[in-house]
Amino acid sequence: MNVFHVVPSVEETDGIGQYALRLVGAANALGVGQHHTVIALSGILAQSDAALPTPQPTAPNPVIAALLRVTDGVSAVVVHLSHYGYAKRGNPTWLALGVEKWKRTNPNVRIVTMFHELFALGPPWRSSFWLSPVQRSISRRLLSLSDHAVTNTPRYAAILRGWNQTVPITVLPVFSNVGEAELIKPTADREALAVVFGRAGVEDLLYGERRRQLAKLATRLEINRIIDIGPRRKPPPVTIGPAAVEPRGALPSGEISAILSEARYGFLAYWPALLGKSGVLAAYAAHGVIPVLLPRRLGISLGVAPDPAGLYINGRWPRTHETWLAALQADLTAWYAAHSLDGHVERWTGIVGGGLAIGDVRNHFSAEASG
Repeated sequence: MNVFHVVPSVEETDGIGQYALRLVGAANALGVGQHHTVIALSGILAQSDAALPTPQPTAPNPVIAALLRVTDGVSAVVVHLSHYGYAKRGNPTWLALGVEKWKRTNPNVRIVTMFHELFALGPPWRSSFWLSPVQRSISRRLLSLSDHAVTNTPRYAAILRGWNQTVPITVLPVFSNVGEAELIKPTADREALAVVFGRAGVEDLLYGERRRQLAKLATRLEINRIIDIGPRRKPPPVTIGPAAVEPRGALPSGEISAILSEARYGFLAYWPALLGKSGVLAAYAAHGVIPVLLPRRLGISLGVAPDPAGLYINGRWPRTHETWLAALQADLTAWYAAHSLDGHVERWTGIVGGGLAIGDVRNHFSAEASG
């Protein structure tokens, strides 16, 4: 089988392209009976402001143009969807049109859509508010064209199932883009070190509106150092509570992995229902780092977080502190193992080959997941 993954670009800053590249590399290295190839549409159209320009009506559709350049037979096409990757305003209507035209002339080619996102939301003064209906339409159209759909959270899967009752849907939280620890060091053997990791902008949340929460946690957890990893628009504070902050900037994956392997805690600010799409959470989980979630409305929350059924722990600090952390780490690493990079390859092998992957969503959702 020749499987082609369509992505906006493969730039290091493009999380969608990097996800596809790592998945493809692992699949080809394991030799799963399929040959995977990434097709970046930025190689077909010149990029503009980090997003593909909207093609002119008279120009060849970029999806068709990309697939026509493939010399080997196409048995499956995986479309990785994130609207703002393909169009500056997040309205790549040509993407669904191209897939539809391709499928019409290639009915035996299996189409799988990876819904990294479904649609944006925002206040009326932002373009995301007005373009949200367009993005929903694109997502729904791609879903209807798909033989199988994959997404990263049960919440997204519930929306997809509401749109279409017949397309099989697999929920597959993302894997770590900065590697995975071969051996997980126990929390008791780690320094009381915390990490802040993520793209530029995370400092506005964690060091801004949630700084008091962060300082309270640093005191309660007896954290002596916070290592800040990633590009920043402004320098982080010198201290947070009793902890000294050490800015490291953007680092290679190997260096990030080494730091995470020694850290006990990792801070993140994220909407709990969408944690399955968080590459930061995946990186923490892959290295046995206890994620400390600072959501806007839940106060301070510490836990393994990933299962949307609710593995968050709020309230009083337990007396058996070290025992509890060890249990959290064990649950966390077990959760991640099910969708590690190798786990992804196994699941994707079945999906693109026409088989159903374990955990495919059918017609049942919990009330929480469908909310």
